[in-house]
Amino acid sequence: MKKQGPRVLEQVFSYQGMQNQWNSDNPEEEYVRNIPSWYELDKWLIRVDSNNKVIATIGWKEYDTYLVLGGLKSVQKKKIPSGNADALYAARDARLPNKPKVMGFRPKGNIETWIDRYRGKGFTVQKDVDENNKVINLVPENVQEEFESRYKGNWAVKKWFDMLRNSDAVLKARSRADMIWIKLGTSIMQDKIPFKNPEKFVRYSNLGRDNKRAIRFYLETGLAKPKRRNKFYQNIQEEMLRSSNVRYDVEDQSRGDK
Repeated sequence: MKKQGPRVLEQVFSYQGMQNQWNSDNPEEEYVRNIPSWYELDKWLIRVDSNNKVIATIGWKEYDTYLVLGGLKSVQKKKIPSGNADALYAARDARLPNKPKVMGFRPKGNIETWIDRYRGKGFTVQKDVDENNKVINLVPENVQEEFESRYKGNWAVKKWFDMLRNSDAVLKARSRADMIWIKLGTSIMQDKIPFKNPEKFVRYSNLGRDNKRAIRFYLETGLAKPKRRNKFYQNIQEEMLRSSNVRYDVEDQSRGDK
């Protein structure tokens, strides 16, 4: 039988299962992950060499509205095949559901190299964020606070709504109803008014911060929970109505009115 080269195993392991496999194949370099409980991961992939020995691993954990990613590690004390990160990233991405993703960075190498890698994958790195582009998504605020406390800006979120809008592969797999919802959100983000009587509404870019936060929440939650879209549609209209003097003034100022 022809010997197989390095590959990611199809099986998804528990943390204990991955750790046992790693330690059995690498007794001189046991797998230890010193991490707080809120960053524990329960699903793991393993990459093996041509001798079926573990050479690298990666993990994730799925919550109701978001995913936590991490755990990438390769064997350091012996020579191993290259390409482990790319192979494991691809294998993990193929198994992940369409939810927002959050992860932190503490690599042994150049941290900027790793951060740039994820910027290129559509993640928003928190140290790039200011008051005008805060990440608003389905990752709970307490989880975001934990990541900020530990990683001091060196953590990132991939927002579900942006991921869906910007991924042709993902869009092709969406239902017609999902596509209508995504089109609605895209129009709003592009400062269009996709409602009857557009003069009654304020453009997205001229809304207050809290209104923008609410709209992003409704759009992203609406993708996760289609049965609530009718209610969220009404909520979005309410957030954009010119009934608030503050929003009305902002809109008029943007047009140069007195």
